[in-house]
Amino acid sequence: MCDRIRIGRVLRGLDASAAAFETGQISHGKIRALISIANPGNEGKLVEIAHKAR
Repeated sequence: MCDRIRIGRVLRGLDASAAAFETGQISHGKIRALISIANPGNEGKLVEIAHKAR
């Protein structure tokens, strides 16, 4: 499966992550790492960490 399709499917259930990725706050590389461990219960904190990381 194409990486972009996989990311899109996972982001359907992760609203904060999807919004951060769509607005460019989180890069493609960061979102790939984030979705491998994110769930609706921890994604807010992970988005915050990803946003602060360089």
